[in-house]
Amino acid sequence: MSESQSVAATAHDSSGQPPRYVVLDTNVLLRLLILDFGVKERVDLSYFLSKVGATLVLAHCQEDEFWRNAPKLWAEHVKKWRRVPADIKQAITQLVNGLASARKLSLLTTKQLAAADELGPLKTIVEQVRPADYTWESFESFAEQAMTELRRAVPAGLIDIQDVEEASARRIQLHNPPCSDKKKRHWGDCVIWETVLRLTARQEGPVWFATTDGDFSAQDEKGLHPFLRREVKALGGIVELFRETENVGHESGTHFRLLKEATQFVPESEANTMRRFLEGISSVSPDASWRDVLRALKTLSYREREILKLRLGLGDGYWYTQDEVAQIFGVSQGRISHIERKARRKFLNRVRGTNQISEERE
Repeated sequence: MSESQSVAATAHDSSGQPPRYVVLDTNVLLRLLILDFGVKERVDLSYFLSKVGATLVLAHCQEDEFWRNAPKLWAEHVKKWRRVPADIKQAITQLVNGLASARKLSLLTTKQLAAADELGPLKTIVEQVRPADYTWESFESFAEQAMTELRRAVPAGLIDIQDVEEASARRIQLHNPPCSDKKKRHWGDCVIWETVLRLTARQEGPVWFATTDGDFSAQDEKGLHPFLRREVKALGGIVELFRETENVGHESGTHFRLLKEATQFVPESEANTMRRFLEGISSVSPDASWRDVLRALKTLSYREREILKLRLGLGDGYWYTQDEVAQIFGVSQGRISHIERKARRKFLNRVRGTNQISEERE
């Protein structure tokens, strides 16, 4: 994989087969649902996986762990959003609206159109983030409904719970991976892995497993732990591991790699819709968005930066007209318009992660 944020590796060559079963460790599932709730255009995990022909399976006791971890992760996420100043949101709104108007008037170049289409975190703040009902009570209701939908999607009797618990207890007693630390009881990890093995043994297709836990990975983090790989090989099945980072979906450029790769198994029209959903949830990060703004502003010259800040209200909160800015700098309104266009283009190109800027002739 080219992205460093997550690694996908197979115990066997999957030959491009779509997943039959999908298992997410609790933290990946929780982060996904928090971000899915945070956008207006939901991913809807059950629907998403049904389009791929896959079923998400919750391991036994995973719901208990989900609700133990949910309040803490939820509080951390909301705390980040409350730090975003209102004037920054307003400035970004103005920027996006200005681009939309310029697009309608056919004033944007090809590269400017590409920048407008790929605003990423900035565009998400304006167009994707939910309104003020972003409360624990509303998320709790949303998560309960989502978990109910996921349970209903799993065929009855798919996993023998007693068998999984007995095997997990033996794994802990023998200190077999993912129970690598003798001082800790890795009950949840062992239950999840035993669930993966039972799905693998059905040999109905590849099992995709996403986790933030390094105990499942080889030392180079490019595949399954050798011991776990041998277990999969003995069953003659396929397990594809997706090692996700703790920041997945919370920093610019981090995606739920498992879901993103699943889009290759659906028609292109639906794949584009799914990719748009995933781009939305993987950009719902106030910290990443604000860092992108500051980083982009630093790439501008002093004059470009000050003019853009005045025009976007990033200074004292007042939105200066081009005529007012021209009076401040002692130049014509046309000159300010030219510098502003150049600064906006450079700013947007930097936000989308490129320095390839088509300079206008002075």
